Amino acid sequence: AAHVPADAQVLIYSPAAGAENPERVAARALGIPELSYPQALALVTRAHNTIAISGTHGKSTTTALAGKLFEAGGFDPSVIVGAEVPEWKDRNLRQGQSDLFLVEACEYRRNMLNLNPQTIVLTNIELDHPDYYADLADVKSAFREYVGKLSGEDLLVVNNDDANIRDVIKETDAIILRYGVGEGADLIARNVRQGDNGQTFELIWHGTSIGAYSTLMPGTYNIYN
Repeated sequence: AAHVPADAQVLIYSPAAGAENPERVAARALGIPELSYPQALALVTRAHNTIAISGTHGKSTTTALAGKLFEAGGFDPSVIVGAEVPEWKDRNLRQGQSDLFLVEACEYRRNMLNLNPQTIVLTNIELDHPDYYADLADVKSAFREYVGKLSGEDLLVVNNDDANIRDVIKETDAIILRYGVGEGADLIARNVRQGDNGQTFELIWHGTSIGAYSTLMPGTYNIYN
């Protein structure tokens, strides 16, 4: 409780910190408003062009990779990721000057529904957080509602090889960009070669090769990322 200064304007808490958390109890006693982290993230990003990266696996890696790519491309994005990025001074945060904001958006307790992004990236969908979700159908219903927040002018980037994602996006009005290592996607990774020093692959965009790429990160899942 001593961690909470009396002149704090707001207390922002993790959804993992319940109402009985001593800092939250102290804030209420002092009349300090509370916001969950997802609520605060929604407020921080609402004036920006927001790209929200979601899914059961790969969120942190994909958000970090996307942030580094936008940074290298000169887009000067702001990025919040749920893991440390060694090259960034604030580790899990990059403060940019453009209106572009990339965020890792977690599905726990339907937290991603607080956001109103202009682009959603879906890496994969499986049953996770069984302390909250009853079953896979419940998870898919949450993602279906999430995708439903996109308008016909917004962008939805999806892993086309994931059957649960294909089911969830059936009724979306958004512009869809599909990626994968299988057929039927807009962007396909082919000729994957694993080696002792990482892996290489070729990217095919609508049937045309856009070059060979390499990564030190192992595993096909990191090609998806």
